[in-house]
Amino acid sequence: MKFDSGRVVESAIALAMFAIAAACHGSEPTGPSSAVFGTLVVNVAGLPPGRRPNAYVTTSTQGGARPMNQGSNVMSLVPGRYSIEANQVGFGDSVHWQASPTDTSVYVWGRATVTVSVTYYAERPCSGFSCP
Repeated sequence: MKFDSGRVVESAIALAMFAIAAACHGSEPTGPSSAVFGTLVVNVAGLPPGRRPNAYVTTSTQGGARPMNQGSNVMSLVPGRYSIEANQVGFGDSVHWQASPTDTSVYVWGRATVTVSVTYYAERPCSGFSCP
């Protein structure tokens, strides 16, 4: 049996190319399931028990608004800029609850956690002679 060094080199090159192709396959993102998410925690406090805040998380890239609840709101999000908007809440004519801050913009990075706090405080509306 005669040894063919050319055939061995061709086989070695083909095997190396196959190994490189196999190692590279799947290293590129294939869609949303391969995205690296970040975490946004929005803490909402100050409202009486059972009252729902008028607060939302919005983004221009994904559209829509996610409503917030009282307490901690934890969201797994794709990296990007997000706005937390908190608006006044009214309960009848006697007390309005103002949010602070009313508008906050944050950037959520992949594998990172960003925490924002919104606090509501009671404010009596001005009426009649009680206004300054």
